[in-house]
Amino acid sequence: MADLLQQLQALPDDWALVAVGRSKRPYMADWQHTPLTKAQAANEIIHGSWIEVNKDGHTEKRLVKAKAIGVLCGPASGGLLFVDHDGISATEVLERIGAPLRDLPKSPAVTSGRDGRFQIIYRVPADYWPAMKGRHVIKSGKADPDGHAEQLEFRWVGCQSVVIGAHPSTSGYRWLRGRSPAEQPLADAPLILIEQLLQEPEPDPAPLLTIPSAPPPAGGGSAVPLLDFVTRDSRDLIESGGTPGSWNDDQLRLALDLRGTEAWLQAQGVRPDLTASAAFAIHIAAARTKARDFDERKAWHRFDGAEGRNPTPGTPLEKLLQRLAYHTRPPRRLTLPAAAAAAAPHQQQEATVKDSLTTAPSSAPYAPTFAKPVKLEAGELLAMLRMQARNGGIRYNTFSQLIEINGDNLEGAERFYLTLAE
Repeated sequence: MADLLQQLQALPDDWALVAVGRSKRPYMADWQHTPLTKAQAANEIIHGSWIEVNKDGHTEKRLVKAKAIGVLCGPASGGLLFVDHDGISATEVLERIGAPLRDLPKSPAVTSGRDGRFQIIYRVPADYWPAMKGRHVIKSGKADPDGHAEQLEFRWVGCQSVVIGAHPSTSGYRWLRGRSPAEQPLADAPLILIEQLLQEPEPDPAPLLTIPSAPPPAGGGSAVPLLDFVTRDSRDLIESGGTPGSWNDDQLRLALDLRGTEAWLQAQGVRPDLTASAAFAIHIAAARTKARDFDERKAWHRFDGAEGRNPTPGTPLEKLLQRLAYHTRPPRRLTLPAAAAAAAPHQQQEATVKDSLTTAPSSAPYAPTFAKPVKLEAGELLAMLRMQARNGGIRYNTFSQLIEINGDNLEGAERFYLTLAE
């Protein structure tokens, strides 16, 4: 008893404690919601409590004293995540999920003394807490010599783990050498471990492609291209899907850049043409082609987790402002060629295009020309279509995959690379 009381006093003061009997299980009612202080836990060790137990169909009261002390996982103890390495083959599970035991940061760790069985205690940043579920178990598919299944277990809200005191089949719990809370500071849990407890995110609804009845107003009303504002590395990741061995870090960095850039643009009062989640979905589609075992769930967990990490744009502020000034500059008004003007004398004969565009020869249908392909904004595309249509029909031929005006292929479309957006 004296030794257990001494070990109790060495525990951190902010850990929420649980009184445990001989079977490693808490014996007090509602222990998940009524954790003990050190003084209360000491009282349970010395004096115990009268507990109602059911025996042979009858309820009777029995004095039970604490033989061990557990710690309440989760926010109650300041965000403690217990990673229970339950058997030798649990090391293989860590390898499988991309978190080799040898690479995990050192943090307090406790063992019951049984071979291959120990728990590492990590701290989880508060931003992740609302998105985490209580428990996750991954079976290794193997058993120990006694026939008990081996597994890796992640314990969070609603769980407790015994750290000091008696164990049913060993001499008791003890800290690994040099890994008690007094000797080893708590380390932040690696993201790959936190991801095992993140709730499955709700998928974003598929956006509908809509064509407005009129071009968006010049200036603040039109959308700006999101991918022009993110870093070149982010654009490459979106297009290529990245490298399988680097997905953990690359996808988090991409998510932070996309979310931060989207929020920055919205704060400037402009609307990006693509949401951060839609851009990340393009990356995922490309990444799926790189590996058969690509885990889309984990990728979305990384994207979802970025929201709680204060995401900011990866592009320097000076360049962001330059790109914003370019995309929100006042449009130049351009008069239609004579042939187009004569065909529609009663219509307004002006269009807005980028400064780099010039008019085509008057003998050809209206289409801006230039030396190399440039991005055509949705409003400019619609303006060009209406000019060529002359009140006729515009349609997209799904067989030929060409835009048609009055049954004829759109002239000049090959001069643009187009981005479809809302």
